[in-house]
Amino acid sequence: VNHDRCAESRVAEVLSTLTRDAKLVTKDLQVKNDLHQKHLALVVSNKTARLLSSATNVAHPTQFSIHAEAAALLKLEARLRDRAIDPKAMKRGVTIYSLRFSASGELRGAKPCVKCEALLRRTSYVTHCQYSL
Repeated sequence: VNHDRCAESRVAEVLSTLTRDAKLVTKDLQVKNDLHQKHLALVVSNKTARLLSSATNVAHPTQFSIHAEAAALLKLEARLRDRAIDPKAMKRGVTIYSLRFSASGELRGAKPCVKCEALLRRTSYVTHCQYSL
């Protein structure tokens, strides 16, 4: 997996190309009142440049949380199982975009943690990971 830092212009370009999938991203970006910042992971097909999955950090009420990168991959696998995604879209792999926003909407650093980075490296169809600074 190639890890690249996203320049703000590249992030804006990626988000603008995903407008046809805005409903999927908007659903994941609904901000709860108690969150100060939002971490978002987007899974984009290298072949079609379409958004295949998106997720935010998921806080579990007991002991753990699921990071956005892992949640997006889980959602992608579920969509593949349910045949909501054509497997041909995965032919050239996917790129993960990891973004974090402050409460005021500014981009913040979103480099995947060590465990998420290991997960991305083990996932055969993830070819690139780009993250905001």
